[in-house]
Amino acid sequence: TLAFLTHSGWVFWQQDLFEARVIVGQKWALAGIYTLLEREIDGHPSPVFEQVQRRHGRFTMQDLEQWGWGHTIPDPAERQLLISFLQRIGLCFTLVSREESLWGRDTFVSLEHLPSRVALQWGSEGAGRRVENPWLHRGHWYTVLRMLGTRFGTDGDYARDGFRGQTKAGQRV
Repeated sequence: TLAFLTHSGWVFWQQDLFEARVIVGQKWALAGIYTLLEREIDGHPSPVFEQVQRRHGRFTMQDLEQWGWGHTIPDPAERQLLISFLQRIGLCFTLVSREESLWGRDTFVSLEHLPSRVALQWGSEGAGRRVENPWLHRGHWYTVLRMLGTRFGTDGDYARDGFRGQTKAGQRV
């Protein structure tokens, strides 16, 4: 029944998303997601998009609350639900968990906000010891970055077209 209602546009539900919850009013969910992803608002650059870009795609839940989620989505459980949705559909990954963080906050990386490897000024040093993506579809590259992010966390440099990281032995990848 929920699958039928989802396909009809009345609700949004997927058994493996949102801890099997049903989103009845999708407007709040879309507004929350677009707060992070929208590049322009009324013909002007989005300040949230630019802020996350300046941080090389990194953000916390507290950042999102300051940038509009606190007003758009007042319930902290619903905000966490949207983060889980963004992770599940592959738009972001957890860089540092709350338990590992010095500040006790999860830090996420938005793949849509990553700079290019040229912008990160990697240069030509260490050629062959990094991963670059001149041939992969963006969706496949995002999958690779999410897997690398899980393995390397803050020991990696993430770009929309490359990755550079440290192995445990201190050698560059």
